[in-house]
Amino acid sequence: MKALNIFKKTASKLGLRRFQTNEVKWLNTQINLHPSRNLTPERLAQILENAERGDLTCQTDLFQDMEEKDAHIFAEMSKRRRAILGLDWSIMTTPDSTHQEKKQALMLTDWIKSIPDFEDILFDMTDAIGMGYSCLEIEWHRVEHLWLPAAIHHRPPRWFQTPVNRYDHITLRDGSGDGAELQPFGWIRHIHKARSGYVIRAGLHRTLAWPYLFKNYALKDLLQLLEIYGLPIKVGKYPKDATKEEKASLLRGMLNIRHSNTAVIPEDMIIEFMSMQGNINKGPFQVMIEWCERSESKAIVGATLTSQTDSGSGAYALGEVHMEVMRDLVISDARQIASTLTRDLIYPLLALNVPDIDQRRLPRMAFDVTKRADLTTFANAIPKLVQVGVKIPKVWIREKLGIPDAAGDEQVLAPPQTLNPAPMAASTHALAALATNQSTNGSVGGPGFEPLSSLEKTIEAINAGEWDMLSTPMVQPILDLAKSNPRQLMKHIGQIYPDLESDMLENYLAQILFVAEVTGQGDARKN
Repeated sequence: MKALNIFKKTASKLGLRRFQTNEVKWLNTQINLHPSRNLTPERLAQILENAERGDLTCQTDLFQDMEEKDAHIFAEMSKRRRAILGLDWSIMTTPDSTHQEKKQALMLTDWIKSIPDFEDILFDMTDAIGMGYSCLEIEWHRVEHLWLPAAIHHRPPRWFQTPVNRYDHITLRDGSGDGAELQPFGWIRHIHKARSGYVIRAGLHRTLAWPYLFKNYALKDLLQLLEIYGLPIKVGKYPKDATKEEKASLLRGMLNIRHSNTAVIPEDMIIEFMSMQGNINKGPFQVMIEWCERSESKAIVGATLTSQTDSGSGAYALGEVHMEVMRDLVISDARQIASTLTRDLIYPLLALNVPDIDQRRLPRMAFDVTKRADLTTFANAIPKLVQVGVKIPKVWIREKLGIPDAAGDEQVLAPPQTLNPAPMAASTHALAALATNQSTNGSVGGPGFEPLSSLEKTIEAINAGEWDMLSTPMVQPILDLAKSNPRQLMKHIGQIYPDLESDMLENYLAQILFVAEVTGQGDARKN
């Protein structure tokens, strides 16, 4: 912790405001070598072996060529890399977090959201899925009293290397044997493990390199076949006694037809054009290309039914299983990226801006990878389970459906209120009795008043169709009490229905007034 405090005090002197890569000027002049040109199995094996010895330049250049030239690899890698962009993220604290730690998590959320194009940063980090690693340089600046990232820049993978005998470590190429150590708090260094082992062999593109090569061979052969098959064959005919000079003249004429569509030949010589007959046999080449693309899909997204390669060849249920495999890959990618962001972004933000931090209780980045349950299925099943006595925690249902708790006075949805004649009439009759007792005894609920009994009788009368109980003389005292003292009326509704919430009590009062007005209008028409 003492070393950290010293670093924080001298942060500006150590160069947080400038890029470490600016100190190695020749890096910006480097260009890709495009080793995919005329790639052979021997050349590919040599490139991969050189990478294992620490020279990553040809390997990374090849991997970039593969994504650029192979549309299928690009499409599948784009699908895999962009899947994480659709996940919600949050800053999580420990279960027993203090108020201060929760406050720090909220501050971190605001700081990270203020970083420009944070989604692009996540996408750049996923470059490590294929390459094995991805390094992003942080550009810091001061905002009032805070150190915050002004931008985070992705650096080309060929700018980095592995030190001798340290093949699980990444350094900056500066011309030295082992390279320069990445500046503390200056980088987001994401090492993504598509497989176990050293970082130089952890990238997914090492697996894809061989199908890419085989596919190129098959594609070149198919293109040559199509080119030859698509052009008519030129046949030159010369007399039996033609000399060598005349034969050479005929050949030159045939070649000129190919390049300039003109030719000059002796009069007694003939050039005929013969078209190819029958269907072209491209089956072997097509089979090889499709095998390579299926292999690429399996390596990248874990299945083939989610790509065009197997379009229409599988059942819907099997496709759903393959989507589950893809989801497992996305969960793994998200957790690895979250771990890197916790170490290389969240920790520096706290270390530079918070006086004292406990590294054991750091907030952490987390992506929401929860699979949402089908809302319709839950809506049908949960009430039935509750009716048979199954105790289901509300927290569990919210997690399954992804429904957060309402915060403070936040408005929430409520079920629509329907006019139910039974409770409406019951409340009307009971309150009428209350109002009658008030007018005769000077207080509501006088001696001998039994509200529950009145409610039961009223419900029975409604069920029997005896609507005379709702005559105007019965409800008029309620109207008088509502006009003179509505607070007292609401109080006594609550006494009759102690288990109802306030909004339901207000609803009952509205129903009382509605029934009273309808009943009064009916009596007026009778008169």
